[in-house]
Amino acid sequence: MNNQLVTVKQLCERLSCESSYVYRLVHERRIPFIKLGHRQLRFDQHEIDAWIADRACQPDIYRG
Repeated sequence: MNNQLVTVKQLCERLSCESSYVYRLVHERRIPFIKLGHRQLRFDQHEIDAWIADRACQPDIYRG
């Protein structure tokens, strides 16, 4: 299995957000991450896909 690791910058581009938001999610342990060394963070692409899918809101279906 080929797991692609992405950087904070790449994740920010995908989520269309600032790096401070990603660092806050990491600090609060609200996003899956891998810590390589003292200041190196990486994110597994498959885990991020699942994390995003878990947060997707489904519309209510009108039952009328």
